Amino acid sequence: GVRGVVQASCGAQHSVALTDDARVVSWGSAEGGLLGRKRGERRAGAGEGSTATWPAVVPLLTEHRPVSLSASNHHTVAVTAEGELFLWGRVAAKTYAAPTPVRGEQLGGARFVRACATEWYTLAVAVHSEQSDGGAVGEC
Repeated sequence: GVRGVVQASCGAQHSVALTDDARVVSWGSAEGGLLGRKRGERRAGAGEGSTATWPAVVPLLTEHRPVSLSASNHHTVAVTAEGELFLWGRVAAKTYAAPTPVRGEQLGGARFVRACATEWYTLAVAVHSEQSDGGAVGEC
C-alpha cells in the first residue's frame, strides 16, 4: 500500500496522492493520460483505456519534488518545491500522457506556488522571489 499520504485529490475517474517523501501516485482510469504514466511505464491493468485499481508512482515527477497537486475530471496539475508547474491528462484537444512542464516565460521569473485543476480550466498562482511563498493563497 501507499504510506505517508499528505494530500489526495480526485477526478471523476482517477485519483492522485502526494506522499511525505514527495512521490505522486495515481490510480483509476488510464484514459486520456489521467494516470501520468507513459505507455512503457504502465503496469499490468493500467494501459490506455483500462483501469489501475492499485496506486503506482508517477515516475517523471519524483526527481522534481512535488509539494501539492490537484486533479480534475480530465487532467491533473502538480507544483514542485522549485516553483515548477506540471500537468498531465487531457487539456483542451491535446493529451499529455506524462507530466509536462508548463512554461511561464511571460511571468518574468515568477515561480508557481499553487494550482487548482477544474473541469474546464486550471488556475495557477505565481509569485516573484521577493514576495511571500503564497501560503495565504488557500486550498483548491
